[in-house]
Amino acid sequence: MRELKSARLALEALLLEEAMDRLNDDAIDALERILVAPRSADDMPDLKQNYDFHFSLYRQSGSRVILPLVEALWLQYGAFLNLVVKEKAANEIPEHIHHEEIIAALRKNDRKAAQKALALDIERSFKLLLPEN
Repeated sequence: MRELKSARLALEALLLEEAMDRLNDDAIDALERILVAPRSADDMPDLKQNYDFHFSLYRQSGSRVILPLVEALWLQYGAFLNLVVKEKAANEIPEHIHHEEIIAALRKNDRKAAQKALALDIERSFKLLLPEN
């Protein structure tokens, strides 16, 4: 899990950086719409919207190398998500708070704030399973 966390932090930060070079207002608006889209009653908390948000953002990078690596990391991490969503602490902060921070940073073209919000978002679930980190 520690390797997954480190790899995700590094590679997803690269994708965000590349995406920020290509994003326009329409793309940011589309990310925002993902967060407010209604979910079906059987959706696990946050998971589909979380995936859609991140990969819609990352596809903006145009990456043909790093994006597939991140997709593979997400597949490896998927096994742990069942544990994460069952944790009571998973619902203690609003589910899209860091996504909303990313959007706010994107609108201001604030790379530092966007990277910080992304790191907090990734670390959020790992902290539930690796509390010492």
